[in-house]
Formats: sequence, C-alpha cells, structure tokens
Amino acid sequence: RDWGSAVVSADLGFAERIVSSRRMLPWLLAAGGGGLILLADSTDPAFVNLGAVLLGLGIGGTTLCVTLLLVRYFGPTVGAACLGAVWTMAGLAAAGPWISGLVADATGRYTDALIGLGLVGLPVAAAALALPRTPDETNAAIMTAGAAPTSI
Repeated sequence: RDWGSAVVSADLGFAERIVSSRRMLPWLLAAGGGGLILLADSTDPAFVNLGAVLLGLGIGGTTLCVTLLLVRYFGPTVGAACLGAVWTMAGLAAAGPWISGLVADATGRYTDALIGLGLVGLPVAAAALALPRTPDETNAAIMTAGAAPTSI
C-alpha cells in the first residue's frame, strides 16, 4: 500500500498541472471510501483488486492534495503548521482497528466496520466540493479576464 500510494502521489503531482488539487480532492476521497466498500465484502478477485487500487489512489492522492492545498491557501509557514496539525489529528485513525474489532466482536465479521468507514468518507468528499478557489486559481481567473492580480 505505501509503495502504491507513493506512485499515485508522484503521478498526481504531474496531473495537478492540468487539474487543480481542489478539484481532484473530492474525487480522491470518494475513491478511497469506495475502495473500502469494495474491499469490505468482495470475494471476486477483480473487485478486491479494484478496491485496493481505489483505496491506494484515495490515500496517495489525498495526501498530496491536502499538502498542496494547505500551502496554497495559507502560505508555506502557516501551511506547514496546519499540515502538522492535520497529521496529528490523523493519528486518531489509530482508533479505526480498535473500533473495527469491536464491530467484528459484535457482528462476527469486519464487513460492517469497513463499509461504515467507507461511508464516513463520502460526506467528507461532498464537503470538499465546497472548497473556495486558492489564491493561485483566483489570480489566474483575474488574469484571464484581463485585470491585475490580487496580492497574496
């Protein structure tokens, strides 16, 4: 998974020249959630592989997009501090296996926990659709319209 996420991050770094991180983030979050849902109860190897690819795409891509967006919205100094806070809060994800174990103890399987975790990501993906333009995108739109750029 880590190797695959690294490859996805590198590839999306090039794709980011064409499609902004702000536009990619909701799709990547949905891909990660969808991957978990596919992995939850699939026995068909094609669905298991597709779920793994979607999960890797979601993890690797989200990591890249969040990093780029924080720096673009807040600048390098504050963006780096925000990134530290984000990854500190991401440590709360360590509760996921514990919660999954509780669900498995209660139901006899992990399927419900994985589906639940996948579904939690979908409203987050929808909320990411509402992200405002980054200063770079705003300046590009202004320049296209023929006006002077705003200061950052």
